[in-house]
Amino acid sequence: MGKILTLTIIISSVLIWGLNPQSQWVVYGILILAGALVIKFTEYSQKPRPQRPQNTAEVISLDEYRKKKQEARNNSTFPSWVPVLASTSVIEAELVSGFLEAEGIETRVLNKQQASILIHPVDALEIKVLVKPSDERKAKDLIKNRQDQNAPSGPL
Repeated sequence: MGKILTLTIIISSVLIWGLNPQSQWVVYGILILAGALVIKFTEYSQKPRPQRPQNTAEVISLDEYRKKKQEARNNSTFPSWVPVLASTSVIEAELVSGFLEAEGIETRVLNKQQASILIHPVDALEIKVLVKPSDERKAKDLIKNRQDQNAPSGPL
């Protein structure tokens, strides 16, 4: 650092030899500023840099990630509720949910927000209609009876 300061003084003396006194002070100021910047730069460049932590995370496929996230969400959101319908259609899940609600069975529709996001491939997410365990048998019977009523009879 002392060598840099000495070199700065020598260079400034040579440069300002023939200048008028006002210009000499300007040049001194610029050279002192340049010297200070050089000193700071050398101090900064000599500091040891922190090492980046090595990434040891396991790479998994997107489908596997989605499956794990879905399982975690299913197990934590409504742990005591049971699925009575799994569909890839938000409309179907909402219709069944509304039908069961009209029959007096409380329901929850799981994953309808994620299914509406367009980045998921078609049929990638299951939308589930959940009911309380005490209403499971009744809900499944109602759904089955409704499907039987709407099934086409005879050849098409």
